Amino acid sequence: MKSSFMNEEITLQKSDGSFSKKLSAIISISTVIAEDAGIEIEPGDIVTRTKRNGVTESYIVINSDRKTLTDGPPIYQIKVQLIDSQLN
Repeated sequence: MKSSFMNEEITLQKSDGSFSKKLSAIISISTVIAEDAGIEIEPGDIVTRTKRNGVTESYIVINSDRKTLTDGPPIYQIKVQLIDSQLN
């Protein structure tokens, strides 16, 4: 379930290539807060986003932690590292 503060769209690609899924999120330099869409986010998975200026950034998941908020839907707090940034 999307939270109102999640204003970006990311794509999560599983590390084994089995599937990808679009999620609502917010992103900082090394952290992604993403909706819990019923899939497990694990180290080695790839998170991709396209910024408004056309730059696509790819991040590798270092660590993820599923959190249940008292006043909202469950979320994932994901530690990431930027691995690629390119203009489309």
